[in-house]
Amino acid sequence: TLAGFVSSNTRDLRAIAPPSEMGPVVASRLGDAVHTNNTERAVQLLYQAAMHGDARACLALSNRYRFGRGTAQSQEAAAWYAKCAAAIAKDEFHTPGEQTFVELNRITDETVADGTVDDNQRGDEDAQLQAQMQRAEEGDIEACVASGDLLYWGARGFQRDHERARRFFKVAADADHAHARCLYASMLLRGEGGDTDHAEAVRQYEVAA
Repeated sequence: TLAGFVSSNTRDLRAIAPPSEMGPVVASRLGDAVHTNNTERAVQLLYQAAMHGDARACLALSNRYRFGRGTAQSQEAAAWYAKCAAAIAKDEFHTPGEQTFVELNRITDETVADGTVDDNQRGDEDAQLQAQMQRAEEGDIEACVASGDLLYWGARGFQRDHERARRFFKVAADADHAHARCLYASMLLRGEGGDTDHAEAVRQYEVAA
């Protein structure tokens, strides 16, 4: 038995058992990134992330078991990991501020070796992104929308900061930026970065429409 997965086939149970030594959580995307060079290591990385509740890792393992990529093919295990991914994703989506954000960045041995793996992912240490943030603080509407989006999702190396994102969206919404009104309204509905205000959220949506 592995967290609810039950099979009478002991070979399958051994195949899906996680590594005996659990290290720190490893981003599940690393598991898929190294699969062409080291399938065994890739699966171990995915197991570690999945055991810590990473929906993306569970989904990746589901696909591996479904097609037998680096593991013994098992439709039962594929279904179980897919169910886990769905349950975790559902909980994340309905928890304000915890919605999953997936950035599609290819990680290769070459980019790791030459240090470019985190290009455009350095957040506060990226001069271009900091210039954008400064323009947003000065009231530039497009910069407010772009910067608010980065801070809302915690993208490109930034930590999530919903209070600041909401402030940027409000500045752009007050300047009659339709998309910013929708983003601001969404935060008002969920109570992200401040108090919930359904009436104002509806008003923003109506004006945007």
